[in-house]
Amino acid sequence: VAQQEKRRADKESNPLLQREAAEKAWLAVVKATDSFLAEQGHPVELGPKSHQQRREPLTKVLDRRDIADQYTLFEGQLHGDCFYGFCDPKELDFQIRRARGFIQRVRGSAPRVLNDRLIIRKKMLAARGRQVR
Repeated sequence: VAQQEKRRADKESNPLLQREAAEKAWLAVVKATDSFLAEQGHPVELGPKSHQQRREPLTKVLDRRDIADQYTLFEGQLHGDCFYGFCDPKELDFQIRRARGFIQRVRGSAPRVLNDRLIIRKKMLAARGRQVR
């Protein structure tokens, strides 16, 4: 949706539509991150501390600083700079493509994280001499 909005903005030379494209890309990043966190048992409550509620479990509980760092980058670039008109159209194209790649990686990483947790649990139980179910 963000790419369609960006194409329309370019066609019409409309900076307001560019801002809308940036914000749609940012919202997609937020929703993908929220979905990932909910799947991991860390749902995000909407409100003034929601950004913090996303970053903390990513870094402190799930050890996914990669996702937290990219989320923060998109917050600054898409939600900050591009939305407020401080990035040129080519930079916005680049950020939208990066956001799409991020969303695909986040959607694909949830099962891996769950699998990693299962592997860790099995190793811990085996180290204690207990049967793994």
